[in-house]
Amino acid sequence: HWLTIIGATTEPQKIIPPLADRFMIQPAFCEYSHDEMETILRRQAAVAQVVIEGAEFGLLARASAGTPRLAKRIILSARDLQVIHQRPPTAAEVLDLCGLDPDGLTVEHLQYLGVLDSRQGQAGLKTLCTTLRMNESSVTQLERLLEKLRLVTFTDRGRILTPNGIKKARELRAQAAA
Repeated sequence: HWLTIIGATTEPQKIIPPLADRFMIQPAFCEYSHDEMETILRRQAAVAQVVIEGAEFGLLARASAGTPRLAKRIILSARDLQVIHQRPPTAAEVLDLCGLDPDGLTVEHLQYLGVLDSRQGQAGLKTLCTTLRMNESSVTQLERLLEKLRLVTFTDRGRILTPNGIKKARELRAQAAA
């Protein structure tokens, strides 16, 4: 007898221990590479009959943040733009419609960086939750990409902006002032 379980998650810690303990092999969870995300985007574009110029796939793959679910949302947005404008959309147009920056950061990610920047680059989880008006689960979900992009790091004193994070936060402040 065989048992097949199919599931998808970007958060291995959410797999309940009784399920994980049933198997002799504990698989390693790996992030999708840039090339893999580009392949996923190309396949989804073909299925959705979306025309995207070659170089634009690379930009969209970067913004998908290694998440196929986000890649699908990007392609569906590209399809909508293609229908509206009757031409292949640019990556910039698609990302604007999706509310993403070129690194895949959302408005909430940018607000998170702004909160840390306004607190001299450091804050605890509870402070971030209160200031952003989000629960801990939502904030820690945001942190996954911020940490992956090396914009924040975690210490005993809380979350701290890295030099890259400080640079990004300052760029955001300059854009807001312009």
